Amino acid sequence: MYYKGGNLLNMVRTIINDDEKWRNILRGLGSTFYHQTVTYDQIVDYINQQSGLNLSPVFDQYLHYKNIPILEFATIEGKTYCRWTSVNNDDFKMPVRVKVKGGDYKFITPTIHFAPVDLQNATTSNIEVDTFNYYIGVMFN
Repeated sequence: MYYKGGNLLNMVRTIINDDEKWRNILRGLGSTFYHQTVTYDQIVDYINQQSGLNLSPVFDQYLHYKNIPILEFATIEGKTYCRWTSVNNDDFKMPVRVKVKGGDYKFITPTIHFAPVDLQNATTSNIEVDTFNYYIGVMFN
């Protein structure tokens, strides 16, 4: 249970996808809020501003609720779709790295509604999700 925070920070680092920017964010947190008592909103707003991304739904899900998001894949009319389930926020969308077996990872940004997976030749049997860098569940239907 104590690994959730570290896993969240590694996921944010993976989503930002720029280690230099991530280092600057961490250093900036230290210098900007040095010797201060800070709030959740101050930290999340700072990371959002510095990263150029809206990560508020991600922080909300992981820090306010115990359940982790599940990325669900399904074949609908011969096409591969995905969505986030087991989330507590209708605005939840989190970029995640996926690939077709043997290919390179690509970011997709699912929401809570089924949408086509934007990967050429992706099927529920050959798609791989980066579960090493993401603290999520994956389900194939």
